[in-house]
Order: sequence, then C-alpha cells, then structure tokens
Amino acid sequence: MKGKTSTGFKFDVDETILDDIEFLEKIADAFNDGFTMFRVIEDLLGKDGKKRLYDHVRNDKGKATLSAVSNELGEIFDALSKEPSTKN
Repeated sequence: MKGKTSTGFKFDVDETILDDIEFLEKIADAFNDGFTMFRVIEDLLGKDGKKRLYDHVRNDKGKATLSAVSNELGEIFDALSKEPSTKN
C-alpha cells in the first residue's frame, strides 16, 4: 500500500505485514518495552523507509522527535486499517 501522511511523508508498506504474527508480537511487546518500537518501524518501512521518516520529521535542531515519529506512524497505521485488503 502506498500513501502519504498529512505532512507529506510518502510510504510504501506491504499491507500483508498486518497478518504477520511476529510483527504483531513486536507491536504488543512495544507496549512493555519501548525499544521494540524501533524494530517495528524498520519492519514496517524497511531500513531506508525508517531513515526517510526520521529525516522527514527532523526539526530545526536536527532532531527526529518521538512525538513527530509517533504522529506519522499513527497516520500510517490508520491508513492501513482502512485499506480493504487488510480487513478480515
């Protein structure tokens, strides 16, 4: 699935990842161990996509903030949840 967030970040995600039990376990683990979220982002977007995301949200001090990344991820997951092929 290709899409674009409201801030202009273009993403390309294989929507079948939402049916990958190991990916879903990582999401669940992220609630207990925030460091797992880094692996979730990379699994979702790939290494290049993760770097592009971080570069996209960098502020004027050169920092990719947690809140900015979280907002983008929220929009990406929202778009994936609305994609007809991801619904059971």
